[in-house]
Formats: sequence, structure tokens, C-alpha cells
Amino acid sequence: MGYWLINTAGIGGLLVVVVGLAVLVAYARMLRWIHDGADVGGEGDGRH
Repeated sequence: MGYWLINTAGIGGLLVVVVGLAVLVAYARMLRWIHDGADVGGEGDGRH
């Protein structure tokens, strides 16, 4: 049953899109978190 569900073109493709978007959003948030964390310490470079 599970194999048939994942192997269905519509549902399998939708699952790939949903997982891909989740990964991209998580990656973007991680980069922003790292960037914001780097700006907290030190004297700063005047960008804020």
C-alpha cells in the first residue's frame, strides 16, 4: 500500500515538492540564523 501511494505520479510528485520546499525553507532560515548570530558579537561593521 505504501509503495503504491509513493509510486503514484501525482502524490509522489507532490510529496517531493513539499519535502523540497521544507528543505529550502529550513536552509534559508539556518543561513539567516547564522548571519544574525554573527552580527551579535564583536563591534559590528555598520550594516545595521
